[in-house]
Amino acid sequence: AQKIGQVIMPRIDFNDPESIPRAKRLVQECEVGGFIVFNAKRGLLKETTSQLQSLSTIPLLFGCDAERGVGQIVSDMTLFPFTMSLGAADDVDLVYNQAYFIAKEMKECGLNLLFAPIADINSNPDNPIINMRSYGDDPDLVSRLCAAFIQGAQDNGILACAKHFPGHGRTGVDSHVDLPVLDTSLEALQNSDLIPFQSSIEAGVASIMTAHIAFQEIGDGNAVTISNC
Repeated sequence: AQKIGQVIMPRIDFNDPESIPRAKRLVQECEVGGFIVFNAKRGLLKETTSQLQSLSTIPLLFGCDAERGVGQIVSDMTLFPFTMSLGAADDVDLVYNQAYFIAKEMKECGLNLLFAPIADINSNPDNPIINMRSYGDDPDLVSRLCAAFIQGAQDNGILACAKHFPGHGRTGVDSHVDLPVLDTSLEALQNSDLIPFQSSIEAGVASIMTAHIAFQEIGDGNAVTISNC
């Protein structure tokens, strides 16, 4: 039961008054591995993460989608421009410093897992979910900037997460609302989409997030999130 709990990461939404009491029960009764945070308030978030850590016998992960800064999910904190603007600047030091600063603000709030960088290559300009969140359409550029972001975050004690493996940049459907199905070959992925993930692994990234997309020509045809391949 404990092992099952450790692979579950429920949502804490600070707009939901039941969310924090529910989180406390999940820690005590199910020994969950951590939480993903949404719509947080700066002071209350630190108080909440500290309380939940004190209740847990195993250190908790507190993750957030802060690719543009903690201001994405916490009020009164820093929000940076879209990732594509950093790709246009093509400055690894700038990306490193951005990630280092994001990590600093996360630690202030008790957060420790950053769901970034975006390692997707923006190969489909009509992509409704990646687009400006990507560094660009050049695998080498995306690889270099992803590595810089990972190092910046992890040098300041925050776990990074490259997403969305094996690449969400070709899709024309938002995978939050439907399952994108692509006919991309394995060779095409190896020559493009997979390159930034390889670079992220070489940079020592702590984790990788899978994409909820399916490939007709690869594996068992299931979404990557549940595929046996």
